[in-house]
Amino acid sequence: MRRLKKVGVVLIAAFMMVLSVSTVARAADPVETDSPISAPLASDTSAGVPQEGDTQTFQILFTSDTHGAFRDTSYSTTAPIPGGMSRVATVVKQLRDSFDGTTILLDNGDTIQGNGTSFFINNSTFPTYPTVEAFNVLGYDAVGVGNHEFNFGIPALRQAFSGFQGELLCDNVQDASGNLMEGFKPYMIKELPNGLRVAIIGMVTPNIMNWDGANLAAAGLTALNPADETAKIIAQLKAADAADVYVALNHMGDTREYSTPGSGAADVISANPDLDVFLGAHFHTITGAKDKQVDLGGVKFVENRDAGRSVGQVLITATYENGHWDVKNKTGSYDSSDVKTDVHSTADQAVDAQMNAAMEPAHTAALANANTVVGQLVGGPLVPEPQVPGEYQGYLQDTALVHLINDVMMHYTGAELSGTAALDAHANAQPGKLTRGSIASIYKFDNNTLYTLKMTGAQFKKWMEWSYSYFGDYTDKGVKNMGPAVDPATDISIPVGNGGMAGYNQDNFAGLNYEVDLTKPVGERVVNMTNSDGTPFDLTRTYTVAANNYRAGTHLTNPNSGIWAPGDELPTILARDVASDLTGEGMMGLIIDYLSTQVPNQTLTNEFTPNWRFVGFEFDPALRAALAQYVAEGKISTANPVNPSYDRRAVKIAEVRALMGETGQPTPSAPATPTATPSAAVPESSTGPKASTGGSATAPMSGWWCLAALGLGVGLAAIRRRNRV
Repeated sequence: MRRLKKVGVVLIAAFMMVLSVSTVARAADPVETDSPISAPLASDTSAGVPQEGDTQTFQILFTSDTHGAFRDTSYSTTAPIPGGMSRVATVVKQLRDSFDGTTILLDNGDTIQGNGTSFFINNSTFPTYPTVEAFNVLGYDAVGVGNHEFNFGIPALRQAFSGFQGELLCDNVQDASGNLMEGFKPYMIKELPNGLRVAIIGMVTPNIMNWDGANLAAAGLTALNPADETAKIIAQLKAADAADVYVALNHMGDTREYSTPGSGAADVISANPDLDVFLGAHFHTITGAKDKQVDLGGVKFVENRDAGRSVGQVLITATYENGHWDVKNKTGSYDSSDVKTDVHSTADQAVDAQMNAAMEPAHTAALANANTVVGQLVGGPLVPEPQVPGEYQGYLQDTALVHLINDVMMHYTGAELSGTAALDAHANAQPGKLTRGSIASIYKFDNNTLYTLKMTGAQFKKWMEWSYSYFGDYTDKGVKNMGPAVDPATDISIPVGNGGMAGYNQDNFAGLNYEVDLTKPVGERVVNMTNSDGTPFDLTRTYTVAANNYRAGTHLTNPNSGIWAPGDELPTILARDVASDLTGEGMMGLIIDYLSTQVPNQTLTNEFTPNWRFVGFEFDPALRAALAQYVAEGKISTANPVNPSYDRRAVKIAEVRALMGETGQPTPSAPATPTATPSAAVPESSTGPKASTGGSATAPMSGWWCLAALGLGVGLAAIRRRNRV
């Protein structure tokens, strides 16, 4: 009898194994849909048959938006950086070694652009991009793509990832026949012990059609709605019984951009409630940390910082019930949920010796490239030091840096008008040698190219008003305050980042003179517009205008960019990638060429003649000096609590006065509400930053800036802090 029982057990076990194999075989059978289901693309060990009530926990670790930080160095400044793959490696190894179970290691895109690393694009010595090699060192299972992967064209994308040893995932970039990019798959399935199958579905924001539509079109590709494409894949996987857990590896933030359907996690989740977790990217903001779980309509969302400054972690527990695995509780607190998200900073971690050694050849080559001298700067920095810690003067006054960029753009396009931003809150150059690394610091986005557009004066003014909507206090994420940005009676600082608007969208303009009154609502701020010769600016006339490809495609020719009202006629693109053949490096190459051919002795000075200023308010210099002191001491924070990493609120005069009273400092009497600063014409230099004449910087600041600068000259330290990137 015992022998019969044993035989019965063996037969039952054999039957279950055959049934399991049959199920996997059925999952591998193609389903006649738009994106056919393939066999599982990866598998772990197959250890036993699950029993009713069994649970299994696995770990996902992921990075995103590494932006060229393949080691622990900036190849713009050549200085150490707080994150990078050197520190990512340390954290990944710690988390992987301390977890008793399966770890899936992923990256969510924006790998190949940034950190002064355009040197590696189409580089025959380093055909595989260094960060991709770093992924191989750590054994990444799969990577997705971000919008910046498309900046340099599809052939460059393919080459950059050519040596990757895991799976390349992106489903929603397809040609007219539904084919994916060469080498890419729509998803991968990771099979864990006991047969638990995890589907990881790769998508990228469809706004790549705005940013790099020309590159996609050249390869016969288009970007489809990720919400729709995810729904198709999940339906197919369910029909084939091919997966148990569904993970979205989508390069997008939590909310839509530019009203584009499917460009935010909330859209994708709403259409796909079967998702178990959403791995986001793109906004460079830590979201979904252990103490701040983020639930977007029944599915948790988690996102990293950029440049390898964090590693995202997800712990998912599945339970085997009624013959299948299920994640029973996807929401709730960290402790109570079966889906636990966290984000681990890498800032205080030691670098990983193995990673640094593996990256040494690329590191050496990148440093040599960054240190190549292309000119020199005399007279002072291109952007003055901040008057208050946490501020960036490149957003708060006219600067030699923006004049240089606008001059380059107008020179190569021959345009009458131009607009550009300081593309990073650290964008600057110090006196001394100008290197290729210096140029990467001046112009962060080495992928940008130059466009020429046709615009009316009225269209140009709408662009200007949108740009200066960057200034303002706000309380709701993604919602701008369209009223006045500054109340002279109550405020002692200028709020920036209105509605979460990025600093790289705060353009300054050339080819005309103008003033900006932040005591006015958006739409009425740009005043006293004149041509460079002092004649009135004609809103009805048509102008040629220079802009980079990002601004041209994302905003100026996009009806949903926030600049235009419904039904507005849009500007017309006249020329794309202007003069790119000169250097093959876009805007960065043109700046270097300009220094070589248009600046005598390749010697730049920070002298320039301002062509715009703020009017309508003047801050009390004693209060500004006190504010700078209290911010430096940590007694006042200028951070906007809605987005403290980047945005700054309007500090109130009353806050400063209260602290001055506590410390016994003399308290200035409350000023009457000031009248608007007289609207004098602002002359503009025809050359912007000048060739050196041996003189010092001559750019005059508006009255209140001068007073504030004198107040700060008492010895208050100006400390540079991070703003939106």
